[in-house]
Amino acid sequence: MTKTIPTIVKPRGSRGYTDLPIGISGPPGVGKSTIGKKVANKLGVPFYDLDSMISKKAGLKTPKEIVDKRGRPYFWKHEHACLKEFFKKKRKRYVLSFSGGVICHKNTTKLKEKNKSLIKKNIFHICLMPSRNSKDSLDILWPRHSDGKRTSFENPKHFQLYLRTRMSQYTSGADRIVYTHHAPTKEVVDAVMKIFIL
Repeated sequence: MTKTIPTIVKPRGSRGYTDLPIGISGPPGVGKSTIGKKVANKLGVPFYDLDSMISKKAGLKTPKEIVDKRGRPYFWKHEHACLKEFFKKKRKRYVLSFSGGVICHKNTTKLKEKNKSLIKKNIFHICLMPSRNSKDSLDILWPRHSDGKRTSFENPKHFQLYLRTRMSQYTSGADRIVYTHHAPTKEVVDAVMKIFIL
């Protein structure tokens, strides 16, 4: 796949950047933590990873392990509690990476809507997406999942279906969308940094 330059999209009705803390979301394997750490370093602010907080509080190594051992409903409740607790603590500007599942998972307890409300109120939300196209996104992301350690996708078709049905949910409510297009990390970081000076 040919690498191209990342593109920034400003959704209709989204706000401009002020001095809010920054949140970075996106599908599994898109590089939220890697990009988030580098952006935080450039801005000279702390970096936090919600998945790490959730795992630590649950006493397990990864979100996948939590889901495998305790089930998705437990994980969703735990995820919401950690997000709520994190935002309650007053902090100056920071970068927080969080799984797109925070805002687009399947649940019947309205936690998703509560999470969206918390995010809108507390951070400037940047969504990283590999591509607008689910097939291209699959080609970029699947090699990062094929070992089965990161998530529980059974095969490429399973992952593509997930991407196709969730892409609009990932980007919904984002203040900016950055399509990475398989660009090198430095170029993606540079694209994100442009958001703060536009």
